[in-house]
Amino acid sequence: MAATEPVTRRRWRGPRTLFGRLVLALVGGMLLAQLLTGTIWFDVRYDQVNEVPARVAGVEIGRWLAGVEAAPRDGDPPDTIRPGFEVQRIAVPAASRQTFRDATIESLLADAVAVQLGAPRPLHLQQITLYDDRGRAATGAAVFGARMPEARYRLQVADARGQWWQVSIRSGQAGMRLQSTRATFEYVLRIYGLRMGLILLLSLLVVHWLVRPLRRLADAAQALGRDVNSPPLDTRGPREVQRAAKAFNRMQAALRAEFASREQLLAAVSHDLRSPLTRLRLRTERIEDADLRQRFQGDVAHMQAITESILDYFQGRAGAPALEPMDLDALMEAVAADLAETDADVRIAGRIGVPVPAWPASLRRAMTNLVENAVRYGLRARVDLSVRAGRACIEIDDDGPGIPDDALSRVREPFVRLDSARASGDGIGMGLSIADAVVQAHGGHLRLENRIARDGRIEGLHVSIELPMSAGGTPRSQDG
Repeated sequence: MAATEPVTRRRWRGPRTLFGRLVLALVGGMLLAQLLTGTIWFDVRYDQVNEVPARVAGVEIGRWLAGVEAAPRDGDPPDTIRPGFEVQRIAVPAASRQTFRDATIESLLADAVAVQLGAPRPLHLQQITLYDDRGRAATGAAVFGARMPEARYRLQVADARGQWWQVSIRSGQAGMRLQSTRATFEYVLRIYGLRMGLILLLSLLVVHWLVRPLRRLADAAQALGRDVNSPPLDTRGPREVQRAAKAFNRMQAALRAEFASREQLLAAVSHDLRSPLTRLRLRTERIEDADLRQRFQGDVAHMQAITESILDYFQGRAGAPALEPMDLDALMEAVAADLAETDADVRIAGRIGVPVPAWPASLRRAMTNLVENAVRYGLRARVDLSVRAGRACIEIDDDGPGIPDDALSRVREPFVRLDSARASGDGIGMGLSIADAVVQAHGGHLRLENRIARDGRIEGLHVSIELPMSAGGTPRSQDG
């Protein structure tokens, strides 16, 4: 039995885009701030719930201590005023166990006792128990939403003689009603829900504004990879982005100048070869040996095809005239009709039905190259025309041997020929290069993929061309 590979789980390292990371940081920071604000709100509400019960309890404790201090030292302490008020003499006070926010309540109790006695007394608050409107001990939202919550205070206090007393007293709102907060619903829905919605919206707008220059830079870099003559990058934005954009534009200008000089050199050489080739073709007519004459003429024709292909390729990458509306349906019908004169099997299905902005001669040359390749290497060509997602789609299928997977990415480069092409004895490896250059100049995409049968065998090549339906192509191609 084959051993199974262990399944490894990738650790989540946060959003992969700068936009997502900035939104996460901004929203996370604001959410943390809201949580801190929420703790302050709870503390305020906690003090509000305890304020009246603590003052009432402090007054009662102060009055009771006044009676204790007025009685003889060895006498019994006076009775407590009401149920829920319990006292016990202790020798040594225990350590205080109050929390940080209970310090305010302890101060309220101590101040109320001092007002009753005319002087402060040592007082240690140990525990607070809150009760809701039904008299049930509760905490958090159940108490904070109550209209008349009560509190029991367990504390230790000393009289003027230094005697310590353990006191447990339950006190209410003295007949007053608190405004109910409906804490859970109001706090979560109104405060957090509304605030976090506004914070999220604000974060998205701010982060979108911050990363917009970087997106323009990334889009320009992708456009440069497709077309060195793409428009220069906008230099507006923060100072750092301006510097990056200006450096990018300088790099693009340098690349454009380098490519232009190299292309001009090759185009000039190809153009200058036309005259010598014409003279060679005329001279071959004087060769008396028919077989030798035919071979010379074949070589000259091949050299002339090379020069014409190079000129076509660089003309497809030069500056362009204005785009013209073009009927792709009529174009493909004309290409099929031309090839039918050579007994080529070309079948067309579907329609686009809408004129497409194009440079007619360049696009006709590209489509002719692609359909000719399908007929030459795949015996027949099936062309399907359609419109998808607002783009004109031209799909060409053949029944040929296809292209090896490792060659699909480089077969569109100039002068790249495969073994199947060499075996035919013609072609110089410029057909796909010319077609790809023209399609890209129109702002479109050309994709190549093999059609795979169920048994894994390659049953032909599939060529897909997508062209924009509006004038969105980069103007770099020209006709003729």
